Amino acid sequence: MKRNIYNYVRVALRPSILLLLLQLVFRNHISAQFIDPLPEDTAKFGVNVQRTMKLLATSTKDKKNTVKVLVYGQSISKQEWWLNVRTELKRQFPNANLIMENRSLGGFASNLLVKTVESDVMAFYPDLVLFHVYNSDVNAYKAILDSIRSRTGAEIALQNNHYTGGDEYDYDSYGVEPPIAADLKLEMMDIRTPWIKYLKDNKYQYDRLLVDGVHLNDTGSFLLAKLIERHLAYKPKFTTDPYGLLTTYEIGKDISFVNNKLTLPFNGNKVDLIAANATGAAAKAEVMIDGKKPSTFPGAYYFSRPNDSTSVARYYERDPQNTEIRKDWPWMTGGILKVTPFTTTIEDWDITVTNYNYDGTNATFDFALKGSVTGDDGSGKVTLKNGSWSTSARGFVSTSRKVRFSHNDWWLPQAIEGDFPYKGTKDDPKITFPFHIRWSVIPKFTDLYEAPVIKDPTLEYPTTAIQGITNGPHVLELTSVGNGTVPLKSIKVYRPYSHRISSPTSTFASMAEETITVYPNPASNFIKVNLPVTTENISIDVLNVLGTSVSRFAKNDAGTSLTLDLSDFTTGMYLLNIKIGNDVISRKFNVAKN
Repeated sequence: MKRNIYNYVRVALRPSILLLLLQLVFRNHISAQFIDPLPEDTAKFGVNVQRTMKLLATSTKDKKNTVKVLVYGQSISKQEWWLNVRTELKRQFPNANLIMENRSLGGFASNLLVKTVESDVMAFYPDLVLFHVYNSDVNAYKAILDSIRSRTGAEIALQNNHYTGGDEYDYDSYGVEPPIAADLKLEMMDIRTPWIKYLKDNKYQYDRLLVDGVHLNDTGSFLLAKLIERHLAYKPKFTTDPYGLLTTYEIGKDISFVNNKLTLPFNGNKVDLIAANATGAAAKAEVMIDGKKPSTFPGAYYFSRPNDSTSVARYYERDPQNTEIRKDWPWMTGGILKVTPFTTTIEDWDITVTNYNYDGTNATFDFALKGSVTGDDGSGKVTLKNGSWSTSARGFVSTSRKVRFSHNDWWLPQAIEGDFPYKGTKDDPKITFPFHIRWSVIPKFTDLYEAPVIKDPTLEYPTTAIQGITNGPHVLELTSVGNGTVPLKSIKVYRPYSHRISSPTSTFASMAEETITVYPNPASNFIKVNLPVTTENISIDVLNVLGTSVSRFAKNDAGTSLTLDLSDFTTGMYLLNIKIGNDVISRKFNVAKN
């Protein structure tokens, strides 16, 4: 008998059988800690987020890469799962300088989120966006993703809908989102399929992971975090940045100051200047883009969220350091969902709302706009009648034309009369009148580069030279001002994936004459040819001083640069003939061997 018990215990304590027994006996207690084995085919997970993952994975104690991750969506995206993901990323990559924010908006499906994406995502300019929203409007849904892919260099991990009962097949999750992800080269995270498998394997009803039929309980948040984390893995077998979202130019290696001036033709819409430690007198540098000061580009000015006082760096409802509940924008604050800037003035803006009246069906009010620099800049009357706005004009354009918005984007009666208790009611409003809606202009440029003080040499110290210009060919010029050396380590150029401006063959020559560069010059073992546009099927012929062809190179892939091997070249002057279509562009360079 004792021997039989011994054998039973010995068998039962085998790891696999013990785990099964624990599941049977303590299933209710460990459900939040147990995740079924991963699906068999996860080999391609992470293929479209490798630029971000490499930045995380290659961070060291001496070189902490800054990585910006944004969580964006609606109420599901605001739940605790994203904090679990952030904790896991910090655990896996402790040396990375991870900046992870959540700007999700509860109750905002795609038809509303498309209005806020400009102020929420573009100014932040993340490396990675974790995105989920219910698709109430497929055109708005596409517009959100296309905006991020065309206005920032961010990779996007797209999450489909978890299961909330009913039909297992969901058209948005399986019919709409995968083709969009394929077209925009997004990381498609199928949450729904393994979610349903988890429920079936554990013999759970769909609401076992939910609190109200839709939102996640602790187990649901835990499961969602684990399903997302599978995609956030560094896999060196994948190409790190196949679409050229980021190019880094090292000072002294790829580019240099010549006669106190540095010139860099580039393709993209954002340039960051990375500071170096000053070893002596530090000079400043005047910045020019396409021959103009960066401050002259209206696209480099952004507006903050109107009436959002929440700290951008810590956007979630409950401050983890205390129990204070932050005001939930825009439900508890009122505001305007989208205000479009067309300005080159840094200032604060204020709308004063007066004469508000609500009769249970219709809302009316007056407003007046004022800028801290511009001054009084227009006014108007707004009426909400039977759920739609009517005004004297279809939209508002300020007197100076610096501020524009649609009257459909007011979020004032919703904050007073809405159906959620914390929004207030007609008899107990949460906002009082006269009511102010305030926002600020956020500049994303610098006309004069002055290197910041480097307090932590393990971190990068970027200064944005320009952001928000057309996603195409430009020329950056830095001119040294004052005595000493400009403390500059590198220059980073960001190039969004979509809506890239490419010049046809017929106009290539005129553009290339001004913007094509060959560097370093003189060269030793290699030389880089920087092209003004995305081009394919380029041939390059290298001639010596006698006009004899000594080498030929071909470029068959899309991209804006080409590296030529000069290891077999001798000291002397050479001529590059760069041919695309019927155009030939020539550039001289020198080879200097030690």
